[in-house]
Amino acid sequence: MQKEHKHFAILLDEYGGTSGLVTIEDILEELVGDIQDEEDHEKELVVKLSPTTYQVDGKLLLSEFEELFNIDLAQNNLSKTISGFITNYSLEQNEPLEVGQTFEFDNLKITIIEMDKITPHILEVKRG
Repeated sequence: MQKEHKHFAILLDEYGGTSGLVTIEDILEELVGDIQDEEDHEKELVVKLSPTTYQVDGKLLLSEFEELFNIDLAQNNLSKTISGFITNYSLEQNEPLEVGQTFEFDNLKITIIEMDKITPHILEVKRG
């Protein structure tokens, strides 16, 4: 990439088919962590809608969710995000994973607002 002054490379698999695309930014971010630039727009992962209602992005780390809502959900759960937790919980409970599905934990009611293909993308969290 550097020798030919290219800013990206196309990856090929063993059969010559396209396997992926990698940019210099991808490589740097693997080495030093996330890099914010003019193309990156940081999105709020938690938006307070009312004193008791929040909109939560499924990418929110489970540990941050637990700290924010003062709840312990992760007992023996390997999920890293709240979306992963809800997906695993749904499978364990044999419940559907669809928009409108609601799960209750202690004093929290978590409703799936948007799905990203097969995983919860946006959740509504209500206290009490």
